[in-house]
Amino acid sequence: MEKKTQFESAPATEKILQAALRLIKFSANHTSNEILVETLNEAEVLTGSKIGFCHLLESDQNILSLQAWSTRTTGEMCRADSQGEHYPVDSAGVWVDCIHARKPVIHNDYASLKNKKGMPVGHAAVTRELVVPVFRNDLIVAILGVGNKDTDYSETDVKNISDLADLSWDIAERKRAEEALRESEERWQFAMEGAGDGLWDWNTKTKKVFFSRQWKKMLGYNEDEIGDSPAEWEKRVHPDDVDRVLKEVGRHLEGITPLYTTEHRVKCKDGTYKWILDRGKVITRDSSGKPLRVIGVYTDISEFKRLEEFLRSSEEKLWTIFQVLPVGVALLDHDGKIVQMNPALERILRMPGNDIKDEKYRSRKYLRGDGAPLPQEEFPSRQALNEGRVILDEVIGIVTEDGSTVWTSVSAAPLDTKDIGVLTVTLDITENKNSREILAKSEEKYRSLIELADDVILLTDTNGRHLFRNKAYYSSLGYSGEEELALDGHEYVHPDDLPNVRAASADLIRNGMAFSSYRVRHKNGQWIDRQAKTKVIYDSKHRPEAFMSIIRDITEQKRYEEMMTRNEKLESLGTIAGGIAHDFNNLLGGVFGYLELAENYAESPQVKELLSSAGRTISRARKLTSQLMTFSQGGDPDFRRASLFPFVEDTVRFALAGSSLRCNFHVDPNLWAASYDLNQMSQVIDNITLNARQAAEDSGKYEVTAENIKVNPGEIPELVPGNYVRLSFRDFGRGMNPEILSHIFDPFFTTKTLGSGLGLATSFSIIKRHNGTIRAESVPDRGTVFHLYLPAAGGSTSVEINLNHNTVYAIGSGKILIMDDESEIRNTLRQELILLGYTVETAAEGLEALKLYKGAEAKGSPFDAAILDLTISGGPGGLDVMREIRKNDAKIFLFSMSGYAEDIMISDAKIFGFTAGIPKPFNMEEISKLLSKYLVKS
Repeated sequence: MEKKTQFESAPATEKILQAALRLIKFSANHTSNEILVETLNEAEVLTGSKIGFCHLLESDQNILSLQAWSTRTTGEMCRADSQGEHYPVDSAGVWVDCIHARKPVIHNDYASLKNKKGMPVGHAAVTRELVVPVFRNDLIVAILGVGNKDTDYSETDVKNISDLADLSWDIAERKRAEEALRESEERWQFAMEGAGDGLWDWNTKTKKVFFSRQWKKMLGYNEDEIGDSPAEWEKRVHPDDVDRVLKEVGRHLEGITPLYTTEHRVKCKDGTYKWILDRGKVITRDSSGKPLRVIGVYTDISEFKRLEEFLRSSEEKLWTIFQVLPVGVALLDHDGKIVQMNPALERILRMPGNDIKDEKYRSRKYLRGDGAPLPQEEFPSRQALNEGRVILDEVIGIVTEDGSTVWTSVSAAPLDTKDIGVLTVTLDITENKNSREILAKSEEKYRSLIELADDVILLTDTNGRHLFRNKAYYSSLGYSGEEELALDGHEYVHPDDLPNVRAASADLIRNGMAFSSYRVRHKNGQWIDRQAKTKVIYDSKHRPEAFMSIIRDITEQKRYEEMMTRNEKLESLGTIAGGIAHDFNNLLGGVFGYLELAENYAESPQVKELLSSAGRTISRARKLTSQLMTFSQGGDPDFRRASLFPFVEDTVRFALAGSSLRCNFHVDPNLWAASYDLNQMSQVIDNITLNARQAAEDSGKYEVTAENIKVNPGEIPELVPGNYVRLSFRDFGRGMNPEILSHIFDPFFTTKTLGSGLGLATSFSIIKRHNGTIRAESVPDRGTVFHLYLPAAGGSTSVEINLNHNTVYAIGSGKILIMDDESEIRNTLRQELILLGYTVETAAEGLEALKLYKGAEAKGSPFDAAILDLTISGGPGGLDVMREIRKNDAKIFLFSMSGYAEDIMISDAKIFGFTAGIPKPFNMEEISKLLSKYLVKS
């Protein structure tokens, strides 16, 4: 049951009634949406609010249409632009609580609400709000809300806003109905008059007729020269036609005929007569069936009537033409039976004339132009008879007795003479139709292939003018199909490649075909690599007539080849780098240990400082071994699924500390998470940012952009298709030329006096191990941008970075076994652990370590922990020793250590049975923290 309005139910307050009257007056000259805005203005005044909004609810009760805001809201309070957007109710915040509760809702302490959602950019801050639903037929059709009243909203406010919303909804609904009706009528009138027809609209109750401008123009009158009386039409109908026409009008008004249709003559302003096809229909009747409104269309058919008269007056001549015409012509009576036909029709129908007149042709099977069956009631002759209109060029297939199909083009025209009802003209188009279909299919197939091709297909004449170019011609250079390239010929070819292009042109003339490779300038200024194959097209006298070229973009192919070459270099370096780093780490471990022990025993402050400085110098060597290790098979990342921000921002800012560069960050608010090694990614960002710092110190600008992208198949050859996070680091410094740019990721390549040439090579290897890629673009004197692609992990996860580097030693107790084949490592680590409070025994290889372990067990003084080197020369390594010990003791703390800092048995030690792992070289602080986690009780 439909809900009654406030005018029909309980009395509204005087303020509400006054507001409603103002809205009714306002609606006379304003749209429905403006009425809603004015309602919100009234609602703000009633409640003392500063915000007002109204949103419509779809019939499914799940989708909101963001509709209107008050004048003050849009003018002073809120800049959010979302009018007309559709918004799921389930995704909305507390402002749709009234929909869930199906009653008005007050939020007087908006800030404290737990389930509120964030506001869009530019939205006004909300302190209080009152939102009421508007019901019709037990469904919520809209919600109206006000907000930011200086005091709390009360039940009086609820009643006032509910009443006002109910009243204004009825006003706006009536206005919407009026607008829809007016738009419908305007569209109908425009459509008909646009076709050249005149319109009339007869109101029998008021005895007034609307004659359209085209109706009057058709008879030669201006807009103001014909009134609105039915007599204006009747008095202009030819005297010989008026009785017949009025009879047809009467038959339709009485409901005998569904439509009123006549052809009659109407007198024009200049005294001449026009033949008019007049059609009309009653569209409204009263309860007794009496017509109230009739509308109709006037069509000028004078030309057709003149042709008809010409045919009648030239019967003898036409009969001769009729007989010799190569097209089939037939005259049919008003029942659709063939009265007369010419010989050509017999030939087309493959049937004798007597059989045709006996209507044996009706037993044939007939087809539409698309091959579907054609019912006889849809024959052009039948349509012309029944509908009184001309049918032109209807394609019909006739299946003959031998099963073949004759395709014809049939036209039919009603003649409305005493004996003849319709004229048909039939043309045999079988051969033409078959040829056209074959040609059309062939053209469509090859044009589709050409237009869909990724390669550029270009046809030029011998003067270089373009005769044809497919869409790829534009898109490959960054242009749209509507843009005309300002550059022509060789103007956009790289200057260094012009000799190759000219040589290929000479080959083309000599051999009729040529191949060439060259670079062209993209719309964005970048150079792209192309490979072209061009063939000469000759005329009938074997003279060059045109040139056809197929041009392929091989930029990605060349990049992929360069990347594969770079990978081979890295892989060949991997084995050497891993071995060097392992041995070097072992040496560094001993040096580290001795320096820290010396520093602990030293009494002189100067000596302590020198030893500390030496330790910092060794740390730089430790970083170099870390870079070398990246090339080895042991450099697998320790993946952690996490968001990239604020990690990236913190790393960049730290790398720029003390620099004049100021970095701007542009981060997608919905940036995907990624799985990455925190330390390795920090190393990549450091390398790129420090390079930018050196290259762009004077520019003052540095930009970091983070965005989500989808990589499609073949788009970036070295990447698996899917979702990626792209980090872009752009500086505005001196940039690089193409020659330098092509080598920046090569190991040991550097343009710096003191550079090692490992920074970017290391970065490339790290990103590759992250299943991503890194690319660089650079323009001399305009800067460089590095793009990092990392596979998206989905969702968002934060990661905390501990930047506290204060030295802390955790003193402990317990018995520890050390196994390492390097005496320096064993000795320094033993002394460090003794300083930390532990009892220590050492072994040089696995068998000795197991012997010490078993001996301690037998004596009843077992080891509490063991630190086992993974790689031992000439004997069992740490993994084998750990497995033997674990057979007897599952609780002992066993720690893996290795000079291969990125060994998976260090990063994922627990998977292999170790308690934890530690990479060499490490300092006293690091080993103390590791042991304290498991051995120190307090």
